[in-house]
Amino acid sequence: MILQHDIFSVSTHLFRIGRAIQIRTIYSFVGQLQISCTCCNKMALMWSKISQVRLVLLFIHVLMLNESQGMDILLSFGSGKDSHLLVASYVGNSLVNRGHNVTALVGELGYRYRSGDPHFANLTFQVYTHSLPPEEVKGLEDMAVDAMLELSGLRFFEVVHMLNMHAFNECRAVMTDKDLLRRLESVEVIVLDPAWPCGLLIKSYIESKMKQQVRLVALIPYVTSAFILRDAGSPYYPAYRPDGLTGLAYPMTFSQRLFNFFFSVIMIKPMELLFLAPYCDLASQLGLAPIVRDGCHMAGTYDLYLFNSHFTTEIPYPTMPNVMNVGGLTVHPAQNLDKNYTDYLEQSGEHGVIVFTLGHVFATITAKKPEIARFFAEAFGRLPQRVLWQMPSELPFPLPPNIMTGRWLPQNDLLGASQTRVFVYHGGNNGYHEAVYHGVPIVVFPINADQWDIAARVEAKGIGKMISKYNVNADIIYDTLTEVLNNDTYANNVKQLSRVFRDRPMTPAETAAFWIEHIGRHGGEYLRSPIHSLNTIQYLMLDVIAFLTVIAVICIILISRLIKCCCRCFCKRSKSGVKQSKKDD
Repeated sequence: MILQHDIFSVSTHLFRIGRAIQIRTIYSFVGQLQISCTCCNKMALMWSKISQVRLVLLFIHVLMLNESQGMDILLSFGSGKDSHLLVASYVGNSLVNRGHNVTALVGELGYRYRSGDPHFANLTFQVYTHSLPPEEVKGLEDMAVDAMLELSGLRFFEVVHMLNMHAFNECRAVMTDKDLLRRLESVEVIVLDPAWPCGLLIKSYIESKMKQQVRLVALIPYVTSAFILRDAGSPYYPAYRPDGLTGLAYPMTFSQRLFNFFFSVIMIKPMELLFLAPYCDLASQLGLAPIVRDGCHMAGTYDLYLFNSHFTTEIPYPTMPNVMNVGGLTVHPAQNLDKNYTDYLEQSGEHGVIVFTLGHVFATITAKKPEIARFFAEAFGRLPQRVLWQMPSELPFPLPPNIMTGRWLPQNDLLGASQTRVFVYHGGNNGYHEAVYHGVPIVVFPINADQWDIAARVEAKGIGKMISKYNVNADIIYDTLTEVLNNDTYANNVKQLSRVFRDRPMTPAETAAFWIEHIGRHGGEYLRSPIHSLNTIQYLMLDVIAFLTVIAVICIILISRLIKCCCRCFCKRSKSGVKQSKKDD
């Protein structure tokens, strides 16, 4: 029994310190040894202390062997403050659980924001110095939020251009920090957001310095756009697949298809070239190998594409083998809530609660357009439901008694509560998947970017309604909420989607981690579409069409001449026959 207790202690200790899944297998093996020892007490008594030490050393050796096989993986998602890195962190934690070392590249502000978050405890950080003073970076972010609320689209695109140039300057700061680059030299796989392609330059630097190949994985946390699909080698059909940032959904009218064609086919490629050009120039200035193939576009650059989308929440479209849909990376079963939340939920009675959040833009809304917050408060006050409102900043007016506020809300866990009736939010991709996962109807108040695409999909799927920021007041909000609350069609539709959305062999994060690990071991060349090795003439089969056209024309000419020849012969024979008959007469 002493031996059995010792073995159990060793196995428990190994289980606690092991991060990889293989360690759990070791733990199971030790458990089998316990059973064997219980059944064979005489054999157990023969074990000496030396045997016990050897067993421990064997387990530690296996542990070290498994750890040594782990890859060094870098997450490159801009400054790290926004939700894009949060999405990537779920994949990062799954990779850590599989025995890999995962590092997040973040700016100083992102590090302050994320370093104390328990969700990032398993990740290490590499911090770069911002190209601007932190207060100026914060001011630029606030300016972008201000532009989101303006009705002028030109103003918004102006700010987007400023943000893109700021992101480029941040990349320049990374690539000129020699100490930081030295700490990244062991990276084997880079998982990055294509909206910040600095990872392409980091890959080029490591490959030129360390003479080792680095794998690239694109993780797209937002609604997928046409140019990313085409870069992945997947076919894109603007007739039925609305492009990202258009705010359209299937089916589309003629005018919508015309706009979608113009936006996705004509406009996107020049925009991509303008977006990538500074990064290509920077690579050339730093003496690095070209970061993309054949000119400055991303076609065929990545080994793997991970789309944060799922066909229950998207419009079905064809993809190549190097594209994996892993929508719902942030979703998980609801955890236990704090007592103040559970008490509030239980006291809501049969009417239930409404969860309301506008994310990080709420503070700007209250400062720039406080009437929007007032509209929502007035509409909520008319409803019998209780409201949980995420409110990072105070409002300058009193709220109705049925509203409970909090600077932060456990959004996923509240959506999983049985008392939650409707989710009102700004239209982020993560919230969309979390609501579908938990089967909660949605009311979307989109502010900018792909939030309009999410709103269009919510309405097209019949799981909720949209409130436009261009036409909003308390009556519209109240009528929309009443419709979604009282019409069971929305709840039934989202519950059906939830059943399909949940029915998968692995969680989205586990699926993404598996494929990243697979690409790290084997590369992704065999998954790539051969489309990028074809020029435009070959891809559109213009040469084949031209050849067949020439053949068809030649055949038509030959056949026409043959027919003419036959006609002439027939006519000659007819004339000769007539002449002969006249002679006979």
